[in-house]
Amino acid sequence: MPRRELKRPSQVEDWLHEVGRQLSDPGEMVLIGSGGLQWHAFQRGITEELSENSMDVDPVTDSDEVARICYEGLIGSDFERQLGWHINLMPNSVLREFPED
Repeated sequence: MPRRELKRPSQVEDWLHEVGRQLSDPGEMVLIGSGGLQWHAFQRGITEELSENSMDVDPVTDSDEVARICYEGLIGSDFERQLGWHINLMPNSVLREFPED
């Protein structure tokens, strides 16, 4: 079972900055799930740890370069072994599953 060490909003923000540094061209992603909530918390200055730690971030992207970087953090990767959480790369079709209202 993967470790559950994604607990501070700053962890997602730091990871996003690292992804941005690796891009040669601008890319986009949408964060869903706990990773998205943590990023929004960080943007609002919330620093409290989650009451229940997460084990993953779920990005949605149509950028090949962003997807390649995210793929390097999948379950079982060196990324996960080092940080204690992983990335579940999602296809854009996932966004159609959310209600429009």
